[in-house]
Amino acid sequence: MNKRELGKTGILLSELGYGCTAQFGKDFLGKPGITEDQAYSLVLTAYKLGINFFDTGFNYGYCEERLGRCLERLFGEGIKREDLIIQTKGCETLNEDGSYGPNDYSPEWIEKSIEISLKRLKLDYVDLFAIHGAKPEVLSDRLFHLLEDLKKQGVIHAYGVSGVSDEFSNWISKEKCFDYVMMTYNYSEARRNPVIDTLTENGIGILSGGSLNRSLNTLRRIPRNRNELWYLARAYKKFKADLKRSKQFDFVNNVEGFTPQQVSLAYILENPNIASATFNTLSVPHLESNVKAAELKLPEDVKKRIEAIK
Repeated sequence: MNKRELGKTGILLSELGYGCTAQFGKDFLGKPGITEDQAYSLVLTAYKLGINFFDTGFNYGYCEERLGRCLERLFGEGIKREDLIIQTKGCETLNEDGSYGPNDYSPEWIEKSIEISLKRLKLDYVDLFAIHGAKPEVLSDRLFHLLEDLKKQGVIHAYGVSGVSDEFSNWISKEKCFDYVMMTYNYSEARRNPVIDTLTENGIGILSGGSLNRSLNTLRRIPRNRNELWYLARAYKKFKADLKRSKQFDFVNNVEGFTPQQVSLAYILENPNIASATFNTLSVPHLESNVKAAELKLPEDVKKRIEAIK
């Protein structure tokens, strides 16, 4: 698989990344979504298919712990740490009962959360650390000093911010205060292309999250299993407006020679400014199918139809 540099960091990512999020650790009922061996099979398969970039987060259930155990097994197979790029995110606090509390962007907590994440991941460093869901008003000089210090110490190799709006992205382009951003980008977010261009012009790297449009165009309104129920419940709880807008893109389900997931990933990869498009799946066949998008060329008429929708 091709690799792309993340902004000006010198870090080379596989153009597709595997997202160890949500059900990789547990489902919305708090039960294991998959077994340990199934989780390892997903991570190992992703690596064998050319993926070197694995994304997770502090508050993604038990995902950091599970990814840490998977990485330990990979290293036992002879895979070198330097051959992998690991990202985690943080800002959420921990309550005494182990549940997650309100966000805390103080340098003291961010440093502590990175320490906890490293312990969970069984790593000495993470390549990428993103502050989760921040806005300009919660950022401080002290926080940036901490992130720079951690980078000098080798605890993190680059830092960014995830979940950015267009307005926040333009602020980052002006201030040049992060190495990279992670933003929701897929065929339904083509209107963000000018913002992406501006970030790139200012040396800010870009990762794509929500790369499969949160499965909104492939949702079953009558779920057949717990997995489908999870996605349906999430869509109605968090993404009602996006769900309505996504109906305009139902044609992606009928592109000859493509799955709808491949349409989205292929569209993202046509943008050279995106360093990597992350996706998550709990199915090895779906993982293998999604990775094939890196070899596909999206038909020009499909691309034009996508970009005609504002």
